[in-house]
Amino acid sequence: MGFDSFIGNAPAVASLRRMLTAGRWPNSLILAGPLGIGKHTLASMAARALNCLDDEALAAGDFCGMCANCRRIAPVESPESDEEFAKLLSARAKMRAEDRRERPLMFSTHPDVIAFLPDGPLRQISIDQARLLKEHAQFLPASARRRVMIVDEAERMDAAAANSMLKILEEPPETTALILTAGNYYELLPTIRSRGIPLHLSPAAESDVERFLAARSEMSAADRKLAAHLSEGCPGRALGLDLEVARKQRRDAAEWLVSLAARAGAKPNYEDVMARTEGLARGEDNLETVVAILYSIVEDLLHLRAGRPPLRNVELESTLKPLAARVDWAWLERASQRLDQLQRNLRRNANRQLALEGLAAILAG
Repeated sequence: MGFDSFIGNAPAVASLRRMLTAGRWPNSLILAGPLGIGKHTLASMAARALNCLDDEALAAGDFCGMCANCRRIAPVESPESDEEFAKLLSARAKMRAEDRRERPLMFSTHPDVIAFLPDGPLRQISIDQARLLKEHAQFLPASARRRVMIVDEAERMDAAAANSMLKILEEPPETTALILTAGNYYELLPTIRSRGIPLHLSPAAESDVERFLAARSEMSAADRKLAAHLSEGCPGRALGLDLEVARKQRRDAAEWLVSLAARAGAKPNYEDVMARTEGLARGEDNLETVVAILYSIVEDLLHLRAGRPPLRNVELESTLKPLAARVDWAWLERASQRLDQLQRNLRRNANRQLALEGLAAILAG
């Protein structure tokens, strides 16, 4: 047990271990990479390495995974799957907004390691959470060498929270380490980026994800291969995939684009377009998921037009090839630009039906 169990990103892990052995841990660390790549897992591993009680592991810039601190910190590795955290979220869903502000969301299984996660309908890191983090960062460790504050999806900090945290990010107490995770490093405010040391995590090899799934799930070999491909090198995403749902989501999105492309350049039948869009918007997946799938399909269409496979949606090749032959570069450019705009608006509580209708109107007309 140790950093060797982390899937992929050996250079980033090696950098962390060098920081630990040299005793030069940064004031604040930023782990950046796509959803499910293992940012929170690596942050939790760093927290264990900073507080491991095994001297031999410490000398190697690692953690044992067996001492009291390692065992207590370990559950923070995946708060979303922790029963205690699930109960906390269920209780918060019934709370009034005023009560949520009075009791900012944080999660901890060890008194000196605290994770702050996006909260509320807009899933943001609020100024109340930032204030609570600054308060806890000032405390001396209760049973560890260093307190570790983890801010998950830090790009979701609103402006007030980000500005509130600037001072503590620049000069945290010597006994406190701050670790931020971000899906997109460049969505963080420049003032936040300038105060942290970034480590960028890249997708793992599909073969590594398949081995990870073999150890953690009961998927068949064929399903492991498909999940590893659909996850795009993100082990956490692969483990959480419902393959039947994922297949249907991609089929529905591809068929929707086919119906829009069939009308491009002609007078569109908006009644039919909106009826099809309503079907796509009625699913249980959120707008972020829909946009991500549409992005992947548009990227595949670009590759097919340019004659440069492989595809991200291999199982849709028979649908996408004729679609790529039908649409032109201008249509693909419009689709890409509109999806970019949707991506920017995701955190503004955009109405999914209206957002997709706007995209449909542009691509059909």
